Amino acid sequence: MSRSYLQTDQYTTIVSPLTGNTLYRNDSDDCYLVSPAFDGSKAATICDQIVRGWTSADWWQHAAGTEYEGPCTRLIGLASVVDFIERFNDLISVLNRRGPKDGAISAKTGLRRRVIELTSSLWEADLLAAPPHLPFQRLTVDIGIIEFGPHAAWIREISEVSKSLNEAYRRQASYGMWRLAMTAIGVREAGDMTPGVVRMEAVDKFRGRAIRSIRPLLAVQRRLYGAKLTITEHDWGVGRGRPRPVFDFSSVLQSDPSLVEWQTLLSNWMANDVTGGVAPKRDALTVFFRYLLACPAVTRSPVEYVSRSYNIPVRYEEWIDEQRLEAGTAAKRIGSMAGFFDWYVDVRLALEDDIGRPVRNPQLFNPIARRKEVPKRAETARDALPIRYIRELIHVITHDDYAWAKTFREDHIKRFHPVTKQWETVWSPVRAYAMLLKLFLPLRTY
Repeated sequence: MSRSYLQTDQYTTIVSPLTGNTLYRNDSDDCYLVSPAFDGSKAATICDQIVRGWTSADWWQHAAGTEYEGPCTRLIGLASVVDFIERFNDLISVLNRRGPKDGAISAKTGLRRRVIELTSSLWEADLLAAPPHLPFQRLTVDIGIIEFGPHAAWIREISEVSKSLNEAYRRQASYGMWRLAMTAIGVREAGDMTPGVVRMEAVDKFRGRAIRSIRPLLAVQRRLYGAKLTITEHDWGVGRGRPRPVFDFSSVLQSDPSLVEWQTLLSNWMANDVTGGVAPKRDALTVFFRYLLACPAVTRSPVEYVSRSYNIPVRYEEWIDEQRLEAGTAAKRIGSMAGFFDWYVDVRLALEDDIGRPVRNPQLFNPIARRKEVPKRAETARDALPIRYIRELIHVITHDDYAWAKTFREDHIKRFHPVTKQWETVWSPVRAYAMLLKLFLPLRTY
């Protein structure tokens, strides 16, 4: 039995918290979802119109008489959802075959892209939803040549709102939003696009590029819904607001299973008690685990390690010195671990006095002594710019109401005018003012 590229039962019904619209999210990784409320007559009308347009186009002469002609023309005159699924499966199967003439015909006809356009039209009609991974081989789609209907025109606004200075990135913002929106049936406006409507697998597929679509989407939603919008980049799992990654250091147990107590303690501290500077503390703990692995004679019990009665065979500071790190780096690594052991002794293992206040157990101590970090050189070795030269630079920037500074295209941004209700291009003086600040004040940049 040949593979099916369409399915009808893997979906989740979602109600948008912003618009109240009911949507159907495609839960399949690589199969299209046929709408639970599939309208056969609407699908037949769309397929008839588009496919008849294909057959009357000049490029059709390259597909006529080939194995592509039959699967395409059989989309005309659909009678039921069964016909729709069967004939679409046949078309995608033929498109994915790798015949000797396939490359030449695809280049001349662009059939894969045209089928994507057809599925986009069916999606706009609430009949079909795409999977995160399209079931086409060797496919590239340019959103610039895909025409959206009235229900998907809001996608164009995503590129207009994008703050990227790169035209290609602004186009990718629309393309990414189009691909994310197509994974659910019933998306009619920007407010329908919320994290629950889109599977995180779809966002992950565009990891690194998704932020280019999500940020302008949130900007549009803030304009439309104001305080009602509570969704952030964090909820989408992108940008700086993404959830903190989990550092459980479980890999060290593969090298030494006896470190399980250290692994549990340090991973819990990272997950629950570290509030800032996660990266430096993570790096310090990684180095500390290297110390434990390199020194098997050191106790595998954290409580014993901080006991005054325990004689540490190899002190952490001594081992750090053997690694020949820079003085500043070594001081930071030692300071981070000293901070951890302060918490461990004073909070985790603390006793209570007569009135319930935490006090340190006299039998325990912090076994790591902090080191003073080596300060960086406080003076610059560079010569100062001549005052006349600085004044000339200030004149160039500010002359004729910043005329020269306004010639740079990358300093022009789009903003939504609250009166005209239109997006307009305005000059942003941020870079010019920042340069003036550097010229007026002896600020250093590194």
